[in-house]
Amino acid sequence: MNLKSLKKSNISIHIEKGDALFALGKEFSIAHKPVEATKYIQKALEYYELSEEQALVAKTSIELSKLYMLKRDFDKAKIFATKARFLYQTLGDSHGCCSVLNLLGTIYRKKINFSKSLFYTLEAKNVSEKLNYRDLLPYIYDNLGKTYRKIEKYNESLSFHQKALKLYDRYDIDDKVLEISIFSNIGSCYFELKDSLSSVSYYEASLSIASTLDSDVNLADVYKKLSRVYLALADYDTAILYLEQALSIYLDYSDNKGLASTYLDLGYALLKKSQTEASIKYLKIALDLAIELSLKDHMIMCYQYLSELYETIGNFEVALEFYKEYSNLKNIMLNEQNSEYLSKLYAQNQIDTMEKEKEIYRLKNIELAKAHQDLKHAYEQLEFMANKDPLTGLLNRRAMMERIGLEKNRSKRIGTSLSIILADIDYFKKINDYYGHDVGDEVLVDLSKLFKSTLRATDAICRWGGEEFLILLPDTTIEEAIIVAEKLRLEVASHSFRDALPAGKITMTMGVAEFKDHSTTKNWIKIADQALYRGKKDGRNCVRCFE
Repeated sequence: MNLKSLKKSNISIHIEKGDALFALGKEFSIAHKPVEATKYIQKALEYYELSEEQALVAKTSIELSKLYMLKRDFDKAKIFATKARFLYQTLGDSHGCCSVLNLLGTIYRKKINFSKSLFYTLEAKNVSEKLNYRDLLPYIYDNLGKTYRKIEKYNESLSFHQKALKLYDRYDIDDKVLEISIFSNIGSCYFELKDSLSSVSYYEASLSIASTLDSDVNLADVYKKLSRVYLALADYDTAILYLEQALSIYLDYSDNKGLASTYLDLGYALLKKSQTEASIKYLKIALDLAIELSLKDHMIMCYQYLSELYETIGNFEVALEFYKEYSNLKNIMLNEQNSEYLSKLYAQNQIDTMEKEKEIYRLKNIELAKAHQDLKHAYEQLEFMANKDPLTGLLNRRAMMERIGLEKNRSKRIGTSLSIILADIDYFKKINDYYGHDVGDEVLVDLSKLFKSTLRATDAICRWGGEEFLILLPDTTIEEAIIVAEKLRLEVASHSFRDALPAGKITMTMGVAEFKDHSTTKNWIKIADQALYRGKKDGRNCVRCFE
């Protein structure tokens, strides 16, 4: 064997060994064992470097960067990410570069450097949009949403997460962890915007996807987020139920950071329920874990709550000791909080500056801007006419059919239930004949507002025909849909339409049907229509499903 053949043989051996070690490391990573995963992937990197295969070295450096980030060693995470970026630049791989820029944005966000986080993630966004990297954009938008939420720009954050979800569904990306993240992050935005109902709805959607995965860690994280909503609502019993489910999973995975946070929240919930002994027990466990992991934000809350609890039971000496610890740590953290606050201000100023520059450019090109605005307005009007019912502002039939198609694909993909309600106003022709069509129109508008205020944010409703409405209920079984329909029927029956209708009251009949994998949309809606027809025959003002 000549020297060239020998070298080629050695390269193949190095790659094979690297591949085997990398695969083993990934198994540990999926099992949420970052220490073991790091050990094997670090060894894989050594073999790939011997092979001089730069693409493999870059891929492995990214994996190591993510692992060090999980271990909160952000400096090492940055070193490996920067190494991967350099290699991708050398290879001329702009797709790989964008992936690393997004990773660097995450690292700097974790390091509380929001300005640099925005710099790298926005660069990844701009290049990916220009080169149409559809597979990367949902990840980048989701990441940008997280950073905007950190600097308390919640509406902008929500917009990016919604963009991520739209692209995820449009391009049929198969990454359940990303889908869980997007739904969960939208829930977190609504939580910050004080919209608890929407927050819970999106968290529950995230939960239904997480339940399909082999690993339960994502489930635990969503349980924790749901518990925070109920803690904010002072519904401590529900919060405790979610926290106990999260705790069980974190114990199985020996996730000490998750455990510290969950024990802390359990302690707080029990404190609010005046269960002093149990609260002290959980807060002390949380404190021990927080000290071990140097989680100062957790430590300070533990000291504060424990001081309050011991003061409540009259043990003032211990209460004073915990208060001293709280006071000392508060002073230490003040500088860190000031640094984080300044980082937020700097990032917010960076965004404001960008917005001002856009405004200056707009003013310099006022005529062009006006023409663009007129065109945009015309487009919005066309889009509204194409998608919305002009009277009620609800979706029209065409837009609803498109939405049904998306939800059917999603239902098939993740195995969730999907149901519809076909609702019809009883004796509506008599209203038109007796009071006139203007009154009938006012009733339809008022009824549409009532529906929108009663349904979830994830539900969709359209004006299907004259006085018929079609309601689409994602993640809803036939039994649950019947409950929703019955609730709507009662809401309508008890609602006063006196502003529009002198008689003041109307009733509705509703037909319910659940989507089956073998059903066409046409047959599915026909089943709901048959159920509605049965309700009309049974005397109206009722809910029926067609077996």
